[in-house]
Formats: sequence, structure tokens, C-alpha cells
Amino acid sequence: MKNCLLLFALFGAAPLAHAQQEKSLTGKAKADSLSAEIRWESERIRESMLLRTKYAKTPDAGGNAKLEAKNGFRTFRLGDDISKYPLLVKRAEVGELKYYRNPNENRQIVKKQAKYITYCFYKGKLYHVKIQMAEKEDSEDLLMSFVLEYGNASFSHKQLPWFYWYSNPATIAFNSHSTKSTAEAIIFSNAIYTQKANDAEEVGK
Repeated sequence: MKNCLLLFALFGAAPLAHAQQEKSLTGKAKADSLSAEIRWESERIRESMLLRTKYAKTPDAGGNAKLEAKNGFRTFRLGDDISKYPLLVKRAEVGELKYYRNPNENRQIVKKQAKYITYCFYKGKLYHVKIQMAEKEDSEDLLMSFVLEYGNASFSHKQLPWFYWYSNPATIAFNSHSTKSTAEAIIFSNAIYTQKANDAEEVGK
């Protein structure tokens, strides 16, 4: 019996420790990936607001009337409380940011399927909706869906496939960058963006 225990101590514990290490590394990889996504989202949103101030054709409080009326995506309205959407399933949480998806959602965008449609809530309120297409080649369908619904973009980059639609309550930032393998768009609340920025300043004081 003692010999069996000794053998387990020498050999049985090693695979167990290795499995725990792999699990830890997998968890770290997921956390790093999520952190990278959050940084990318924050940069795109901040960039959108800076471009609105500097270059947009409609930088006033008006902007795109259809986007102002919609203020969201499909039946989701920016600023809504999470309690209004019981079918959403939480996928991740980082501080006050909580990310949800609906596993049964229709992800059809024009003729293509979106890879993910993710709903981000800040302090329990819908902050932004991110649409990610499965392939970069599907970017035209995603871009077309916005043009059909809201008309031409308020601002588009001269050299890069970046398009922005602005309104008082909401902004759409579309991006199909060569360094990413997928086209993405973020529909976000201007008010919650400002609230989040103000909260960050208060914490920094």
C-alpha cells in the first residue's frame, strides 16, 4: 500500500499538476484575449467621438435622424436595463462591463451570417452592441445593412474602410481593418460613453 502511494506521489501527481497548469494557461489566454478586445472596442469608440468633433459632416446635436429614432439594434435600445432582456446569457465580466449573447438569436445580416452579436452593459445599462462577421469578405453585407437602414455614412476615412454614422444618442463605428480577419461594427450609446469616461476620471482623482 505504501508503495502504491509512493508511486502516485511520484507519477500520478504530475499529470494532475500539468492539467491544472494547462487549465490556468487556458484561462489566462482567454483573459488576455478579452482584455485585447476591450482595448480595441475602447479605442474604436474613443476614435469615433474624436472624429465626430473634428471631421464629421453632422457634428451637431442632430445627425442621422433614423439612427436617432432607432437608438440601438433591432429590438434592443441603448440605455435599456439588462432586466428587459432575460434571454441573454452572460459570457464575460470585467469590472462594470458585462458581455452577453443570445444563443438563439437570428444572426442573419443581409445574405450572410454574423459570427457573433455581443451586447455590452455598463452598470446594468446597454452600452453597446458589437457585430462581428465570420469572414472579412462578409464586410460588404454588414456595411450594406447600415447603408440600407441609415443612408450614407456621416463620415468615412479616405484611405481605410472605416465608416461612421452619428446621431445625438448613438454612434455606429464600422471597421474592416487589414490587420483583423473579420469586419466588425459597434453601435454605442454616446451618453454611456460619457458616463464611463467621467467615472474613470473620478476614480483617477
